[in-house]
Amino acid sequence: MFFWISACDFAFYPEFISRSGDGTTEVRVMRNHPSGAGDYQFRVDVRSATGVRTVLKHDHESAIGLVEIHWEGHQKFGLLVCNEISGNLLFAYDVESSSTLADSFFESDLRRQLATKYTLGRGVDAIRWACSTEGFAEYQRRRTQYADK
Repeated sequence: MFFWISACDFAFYPEFISRSGDGTTEVRVMRNHPSGAGDYQFRVDVRSATGVRTVLKHDHESAIGLVEIHWEGHQKFGLLVCNEISGNLLFAYDVESSSTLADSFFESDLRRQLATKYTLGRGVDAIRWACSTEGFAEYQRRRTQYADK
């Protein structure tokens, strides 16, 4: 007997969750494997007063590293997903109008936010650093540090 299970048959699990400053909107990066296994796919879900909707499906093999979000108010966000298999992803979305924005819409804000958060020196490309082995290691260290509290 032979069984075939496609990646689409797996349930999705949260890899990253962020809430807007006022708590009315939530963004979740969801992946389709519950363990640390690579080669999974992911999607971005938004939960707001109007319900939950998937705003991005990344149907390529992926290995998520650092994830960073920049909020503008509670209705717009820019998201960086470092992905060592299929390339890093910048994504921007306006929840109120249910529309994507130019990928680069929040790029400078994300760069500034990363540089401040991780105390990066002048001249360091914050996104390149964030998506490097060093950036991922620091991201993991901080996630573990805060999870233990």
